[in-house]
Order: sequence, then C-alpha cells, then structure tokens
Amino acid sequence: MICYQCVERDRKETPALGVCTRCGRGVCRDHLVWEQPSGYRKVAAGMGFRVVPDQGGAARIVCSYCAEHEGADEG
Repeated sequence: MICYQCVERDRKETPALGVCTRCGRGVCRDHLVWEQPSGYRKVAAGMGFRVVPDQGGAARIVCSYCAEHEGADEG
C-alpha cells in the first residue's frame, strides 16, 4: 500500500506505514498523525454540548487531512 496524500500531491509513491482510522487511506510517516484521546468527549445536551469522560479511549492513527478537518462536523 502507498500513501494516498503523496500520490495526490504528485510525489513519489511512498510506502504507507499505517491506515487512517477515519477515511481508510494509507498514510506515510510525513502524513501520519498519532492521536491519543484526551479521556473526554463532547455529547449533545439540550441546545449545546457537555463534556463527559470517555472510557473507550484507545490511541489511533489518522491522516493529516482528517486530523485537520475532524472537528468540523462536531458542531
């Protein structure tokens, strides 16, 4: 598997080191973002949000695009 973002940007075909858990694309070392959850998450509450502890917080790999745009759909 090769890095999707490298191919998209007309760079050489760089081997992927992991797969983005959000979009499923292969990512290389340059485009990989390691996310360690904070232990808390936002939950809809009335007309806003509240913060609650997140018990299932496992670390995950995401591509740099998803890391930048992931919060946009949360409100």
